Amino acid sequence: QIFILDDSETMRHSWDEMCQLFAVLSRFAKPSDEDGIEIYFTMKHDVVKKSKKMTKLVDIVRKHKGNLNGSSNIKLCLDRILKPYEQNLIAQKEYRAAHAVSASSDDQKPLTVYILTNGLWNGRADPTDSIRDMVSVLEQCHCRSSQVGIQFIGFGNDEAALARLDHYDDDLGLSMFVFRNFLMQRS
Repeated sequence: QIFILDDSETMRHSWDEMCQLFAVLSRFAKPSDEDGIEIYFTMKHDVVKKSKKMTKLVDIVRKHKGNLNGSSNIKLCLDRILKPYEQNLIAQKEYRAAHAVSASSDDQKPLTVYILTNGLWNGRADPTDSIRDMVSVLEQCHCRSSQVGIQFIGFGNDEAALARLDHYDDDLGLSMFVFRNFLMQRS
């Protein structure tokens, strides 16, 4: 289970709410990941935190509020996760083909990515191609649609940004259903 946390300056007003939801979601996700939960911050490209102790991760996220800055590039952060996973799926498929083993990718651990964001990203941050590439690899490797899940969890009240998150759910024309969308709107 992987969480991408949008730590751009625009998340400052939603950070406490995001921390509360992260605390709840990480506790639900913990039993399904023996290796521990991973968190990626969008603005700290070299920092990945992984732990089996949810209290430790929640504390790291809460304390990170003082480091919010800049404008997020969700695509870059998502690619850091999806590209190696795609390469592993392809390598596994090639191995199975070379050894006359079933072409199923059941051995690859399923991947779930939760993206907690307000959707206010810079223009280069559109993750559409990243998501389409992942679906293409899943199809090429004959994976189940449950092999990868990407869930955008939206915060704030910017209608255009939240509509963008809905777009990733409804309007990409994908043959596989690989992600869901959940929006937390402020009143």
